[in-house]
Amino acid sequence: MDRLRKKKDFQKVFSTGRKIISRYTIIYALPNNLSSIRIGLAVSKRIGNAVVRNRTKRLLREAMRQALCLGLKEEELSRIHGYDIVLIPRQLCVTAKSSEIVPDLTEKLKTV
Repeated sequence: MDRLRKKKDFQKVFSTGRKIISRYTIIYALPNNLSSIRIGLAVSKRIGNAVVRNRTKRLLREAMRQALCLGLKEEELSRIHGYDIVLIPRQLCVTAKSSEIVPDLTEKLKTV
């Protein structure tokens, strides 16, 4: 699992990627020409102050790891390899626990 880092990569995913709305996150997914999944997080200042935003990013990173390692079956995982995925947390994500986010994220990643 690699990271999206460049602004142009984020903009490409936002402009041409598929948008999936879940209870805790908004997920943008776009196929890439690589063999790995690249993950990006976009946390706006509307979520809260820096402490809250950083906690939310840590929560989402760990939820993504658990969803990819434990939640998805082998054929579902192989289907999303080669995707750029950007996660945008919604306001509910701030107060949610990891045990609530992981099943929601796993379910939505199956639809990518």
